[in-house]
Amino acid sequence: MSEPTVQLDYWCVWRDPNRYLAPELHVPHLAGRVTGHPHHDDSKYIYTSRVMSGQIREGTIVKTRNTIYKLGKMDPGYKTWCEQNDLSIEDTPDIRYSDEEAWDEYLAWCREQENTAHE
Repeated sequence: MSEPTVQLDYWCVWRDPNRYLAPELHVPHLAGRVTGHPHHDDSKYIYTSRVMSGQIREGTIVKTRNTIYKLGKMDPGYKTWCEQNDLSIEDTPDIRYSDEEAWDEYLAWCREQENTAHE
């Protein structure tokens, strides 16, 4: 069975809010409005499963457990929040769960962004 390719617009990145979860388990997920999803109506706001591979930025392709998403426009509110907190989505490393070194690099980047945001 092939995985569907779905457009995701007005997206943002979110992570599991469980503060008792180990930092290495805080993996990125996406939320946004879908078009062309086989199980959701167009324009429905959805939350994805964790991002398994890809770079999280406008115009790229990312893969979750069951779906391949083409990322459209980032949510303007999320973009503003990133700018206000000096977080650059453009600096996000490529996510490849099969590549342990890249995953460690991504987790280090997330921790660095969190530390910067709290200073």
